[in-house]
Amino acid sequence: MHKKTLFATEALLILGLLSLLLTACGSPSGSAAKQILNMPNIGTQDIKTMDPATVTDLNSAQAIELAFSGLVSLDPKTLQVIPDIATSWDVSNGGKTYTFHLQSGVKFSNGDAVDADTFAYSIDRALDPATKSNIATLYLGHIIGANDRNAGKIPTIIGNGVKAVDPLTLQINLDSPIGFFLQTMTYPTSWAVDKNVVQQYGANWWEDHAVGTGPFILQKWQHKIQLTFVQNPNWYGKKLTLTEVDMPMIADTDTAFKRFQAKQADVDNGVDSANYPIAKALGSSQFFEGPALSIGYLSPNSAVAPFDNLTVRQAFAEAVDRDTIANQLLRGFVLPSDHIVPQGMPGYNANLKGLSFDPKDAKDKLTSVYPDVSKMPAVTLEYPKVADNDKVAAKLQQDFQTYLGVHINLNAVDFEQLIPDVYTNKVQFYFLGWIADYPDPQDWTSLQFVKGSPNNTMNFENPQVDQLVAQADVEQDQAMRISLYNQAEELAVDGVAWIPISQGKNVYTFQTYVKGFVQDAGGLTPDNVWPNISIAAH
Repeated sequence: MHKKTLFATEALLILGLLSLLLTACGSPSGSAAKQILNMPNIGTQDIKTMDPATVTDLNSAQAIELAFSGLVSLDPKTLQVIPDIATSWDVSNGGKTYTFHLQSGVKFSNGDAVDADTFAYSIDRALDPATKSNIATLYLGHIIGANDRNAGKIPTIIGNGVKAVDPLTLQINLDSPIGFFLQTMTYPTSWAVDKNVVQQYGANWWEDHAVGTGPFILQKWQHKIQLTFVQNPNWYGKKLTLTEVDMPMIADTDTAFKRFQAKQADVDNGVDSANYPIAKALGSSQFFEGPALSIGYLSPNSAVAPFDNLTVRQAFAEAVDRDTIANQLLRGFVLPSDHIVPQGMPGYNANLKGLSFDPKDAKDKLTSVYPDVSKMPAVTLEYPKVADNDKVAAKLQQDFQTYLGVHINLNAVDFEQLIPDVYTNKVQFYFLGWIADYPDPQDWTSLQFVKGSPNNTMNFENPQVDQLVAQADVEQDQAMRISLYNQAEELAVDGVAWIPISQGKNVYTFQTYVKGFVQDAGGLTPDNVWPNISIAAH
């Protein structure tokens, strides 16, 4: 998910790494006969949008994925790209042309036909500056003409960047052979929207007329109260058992968990660190946890003293007691990690040797640069004042004092205040988190550490990293591509582009009568899973 906005709605992911992701909760009167799932949207008072082209936060994505779908989807267990409305695809022209073959007979929830023209329109509309999507080029920018379309320089990319060869064949032409293109298509930006509905109801068509191709229809939106979804009679997938999904808004994670404990909720994956031990004690019949695609990290600004010195950055990295933070301070709610690409992600490098906790070597490194550490420039760690961040920051302050002999200042600020400063390279030392936009190591390497990348807010520079990821981004051999990203990650870890601290967990609880509920490591339930979900008699 697009992080600059995502953090604003999911700041609890930052080292606290609360999974404010897709949850499913049940009404107290729910039954197998009614098959109504009450699924709170946790951590917000209301979602921001139902428009797939503009969604940047997970709370909105939770709702959008019920009502909309796209060409491809993800296998929830392997995170591999699988067919959806497209039954298959061909790659040609050296990796620059993707030809998608669509299912016949697919319809929108209102009965309008879905064909190749639908997707050509939907992609072109996402890039239209009038749509005001600040993420369209992030996912679709490698399509020929996409950036010019988004800048208002050309009226359309239809016929060039995207083309309906025939009603069931869509061709997408790229400006370079992007090896991760299919992964970007799993993000909602390219999903099908109904041209007739958009043109009839205008810019905010999605508020009262969120017509899509997903398994459910948005029947009613009571702002700041609840979204109500019912079965889509034109759903092209396997038959649904659930007849309705109710999505009340619950801003507070503790309130959501109390509802679960009172059996007023079927599933709760807004579990916070305070309730995590209680949730885990429920056992495997009611509790699931696995690695989430999120990393909490410290970021030393390589252009600002004392972090303009690699040895100093390495000293700070080796002075972080990750195990104590994850397993004692946060009671196992997160995993200690010295990786950039998280466990569970395709391309995760289990053999990577990070800069592990080594207090003696850390002190030796620092004193080799500053024999008198009191002469080292002052350091201030800035962080968003949310969730568990205060106690994690205090622990980091203690570690640096104990193991390096350095006192660092702490500055807790509002998230909305910190992010603009971070993205203008003004912050000396901060901690934040990153969640996968799509399941590919490119999202964790070339988007982050290449010189000139907007996300390179730490001013990291390594020409070898730039070269490796540039090669990996266009490499068509998947094994070779992963190997190149692995090499780049190792160099970024050794160069202390980030100081990774922890990886989030995908945690949710469920009542014993909820059957078939699965959430992927990205925290969402793909449309192909919903036919498997049901409520047993209880």
